[in-house]
Amino acid sequence: MVLDLLPDDCFAHILSLTSPVDACQISIVSSTIWISANSDNVWENFLPSDYQDILSRLLHPLVYSSKEELFFRLCNPHLIDGGNKIFSLEKSSGKKRIVISARELNITWADNPLFWTWKPSPASRSRIF
Repeated sequence: MVLDLLPDDCFAHILSLTSPVDACQISIVSSTIWISANSDNVWENFLPSDYQDILSRLLHPLVYSSKEELFFRLCNPHLIDGGNKIFSLEKSSGKKRIVISARELNITWADNPLFWTWKPSPASRSRIF
């Protein structure tokens, strides 16, 4: 195959400019491409630039052996910032998703019961906040 003639780092760089979905799909073309598609250089580009900071904010530390594994682990929801937020990555694009608890919002006069009271709801989807 002609693609096999490209240096591994060159093809890895090309893959890093695509998306996580593209890298996974093209990795089945050949064993050479599979090696490039699974390299840490490719998957580090799919991680957010501040992923080290995000890892330090996790409530429970993650164990991972490669950047690809880290990417897919971060696609699952994780508690951050003392359990007040939920963080995950969108699998198709690597974009960050953060869910903020209502208690993290800055509500004007929230400490005055004339204007604001917290009323728990049994129908609430969020029990962790």
